[in-house]
Amino acid sequence: MLNTTSYYKTAIKLLGRNIKPKVEIYFDGAGSPPVTLGSDNVALIDPFLEEAQADGNNPLGVVSANEINITLRNDEQHFNPNNEDSPYYNKMHPNVLIKPYLGLQIEDLSFEWISLGYFYSTNWEAESDSIYAEVLCHDRLYDLGQKDVPLIPTMQNVTRYQMFETLFRALGLGSDNYEIDISLQSDTIPIGYFYDGKVKTVLSKLAEAFNCSVFCTRDNKIKVLSNCTVGASVITMSDSDLIKSSDMPQDFDSIYSDVTIRYYHHNIEDVTSVLTIDELDVSASGSTFTNLKFTLAPVAFVDHIRITDNPDISINYMAIGTWGMDISFDNSASTNQQIKLEVLGYPITTIENEITERDNTAYTLIGEKILDIDNPLIQLASDASALATVILPIVADPKGYVECNTRGDMSLELGDTTTVDDDTNKVGEIDIIPIRYDYTYDGGLACFIRGIKKSLREG
Repeated sequence: MLNTTSYYKTAIKLLGRNIKPKVEIYFDGAGSPPVTLGSDNVALIDPFLEEAQADGNNPLGVVSANEINITLRNDEQHFNPNNEDSPYYNKMHPNVLIKPYLGLQIEDLSFEWISLGYFYSTNWEAESDSIYAEVLCHDRLYDLGQKDVPLIPTMQNVTRYQMFETLFRALGLGSDNYEIDISLQSDTIPIGYFYDGKVKTVLSKLAEAFNCSVFCTRDNKIKVLSNCTVGASVITMSDSDLIKSSDMPQDFDSIYSDVTIRYYHHNIEDVTSVLTIDELDVSASGSTFTNLKFTLAPVAFVDHIRITDNPDISINYMAIGTWGMDISFDNSASTNQQIKLEVLGYPITTIENEITERDNTAYTLIGEKILDIDNPLIQLASDASALATVILPIVADPKGYVECNTRGDMSLELGDTTTVDDDTNKVGEIDIIPIRYDYTYDGGLACFIRGIKKSLREG
């Protein structure tokens, strides 16, 4: 929960609240003064979506960026990208830093401002016959997720914490740009490597294997939070203050009777050829070859590299990952040269195993319905069993989630344990861990909250 004054904590629960928006747009870069737009210029914020687990085929969710859509007054067509007289002409580009705020009027009639985060424009839209313009923005996790995973060598006996840290550092993030749950330092996997593909996919696989949530915080940090880290409640929302309606929906269609975890024992095989290119042309000035894929992969590490006996060709640089490599050659001759390249390394093979856990109550209700989790980063039987034990109560409970339509408290953050107290709608008093906030500001504030019952996370 963001730090706020006692005046804020009182005012946010009042029946009559005065909340207004403010948006800072950094058209000229993060280091330059922003254009600040107040309530006269900001017509609507819908949605402002924060989520620790986005919807996906896996009911445990996938990693997703937070999103905000801001509607601006455009009476003078300043936000029309075709208006050459606009002070913002040719500045409405992707990746413009935008910082939205909501302010709450407190006891002394001043406003206490709450940051909604750091966002970057994805799309600007302004129709010439409309007095409104819209800018769609995402947090830094969106752009990061679209990147390809860089070359990262295979690691051995690495902690879950180090897996996330290694990826973030390879992506150019400093230690002040991320926050990783220290509990992840306690568990080690024998062979650590990253999938070949987009960062979003890789983060989702890491989160699945290590039972984590990955999201961006309001202060622009990538946060990795173990789903086993559960704190005390930071706020009580009741039907007499913030809750308009709530429900604990009964959903038998989405539950499972069994969880099957496939885990993989990894073996490092003897050295062999993992890449051969018979004809590789090196220019007279030298050549660089990127993303050369190993034909036997994943590879634990490279033993040595052979090139044809050509004294004019030497290796200037190379970077080696699990799935391939980059290599640069110098050519001391004045003509193009052709070489044969062979890379010898230690490929990794796997042996698949699986364990299954069953919830007898769910099995009686719906019969056999299996949630399959297949992830090579789960490598030990003990890890697979522990994960199944943690997941099963969540996916087998038809009333595992609580949904609330609230008046909103913008100081709440993802992962903040919240007490719901609503006898009016027969939910009663229950602690939840929110996994989704969906805010709307249209002069007043509303927020839909979806949370998992804390008791299910605690096991």
